[in-house]
Amino acid sequence: MYQPISQRRISLLRSLLKKKKRKELNKCRAEGSKIIKECLELPHSPIQEWFATEEWLADNNEIIEQIDIVPSIISKSQHNELSAFATPQGPIFIADLPDYSPSDDLLRSDLVIVLDDIQDPGNVGTIIRIADWFAAAIILGHHCADEFSPKVIQSAMGSVFRVPMQRGILSELLPKFTESHTLVGATLDGQDLRTFKKKEKHILVIGNESRGINQALLKLLDKQVKIPQFGKAESLNAAVAAGILASHFKLSV
Repeated sequence: MYQPISQRRISLLRSLLKKKKRKELNKCRAEGSKIIKECLELPHSPIQEWFATEEWLADNNEIIEQIDIVPSIISKSQHNELSAFATPQGPIFIADLPDYSPSDDLLRSDLVIVLDDIQDPGNVGTIIRIADWFAAAIILGHHCADEFSPKVIQSAMGSVFRVPMQRGILSELLPKFTESHTLVGATLDGQDLRTFKKKEKHILVIGNESRGINQALLKLLDKQVKIPQFGKAESLNAAVAAGILASHFKLSV
């Protein structure tokens, strides 16, 4: 019933580990049963091809029945070799890259989370997941980790295919929002978040893990805020900070 993976598809999966090839082919790859389940809940599943071991296929008939595409079989050794992770996460699939959202879509969003030079793939993926939870949009600066790398997708799960996103030069993109949104940056010298009066729409800028928000962007901000500290930790993880701030902007009256 199922055919073994071809050498050509093996080569394709390997090539999609590289950003240049993903951009060239307009495709990405991901892996894991949970991500597949989330993709199947989307209005249009992005899955184009997928690959699984015989053992996995024997135990997951319910998922198989929901996918119109016939999988190719990979052996356990091939799975270990092709996985982007030290421990394989489950089936591997190839998907078309989602289109970037037009500016008008982001302008309508009441919360847009901007990532300024966030380089850790786990942070980028988690912030995309946070944006999905709070129905926010995402703008990534040019030097952020690639949002379609396997590690980012693994952290973001199906959110990477749902969240409105753009990528570009932030100093050129953010001025488009000055009339419609209040531009707020998370800094250590900002106003205490508890005293910040929420507006109707916000741009929330999260800076680099070690350097913070760059000076050019600081000049564009309307406000700087900080999360009040009660303990002795030196700093907060960028994704943790994004989650706290997004919650405040979405839930505060």
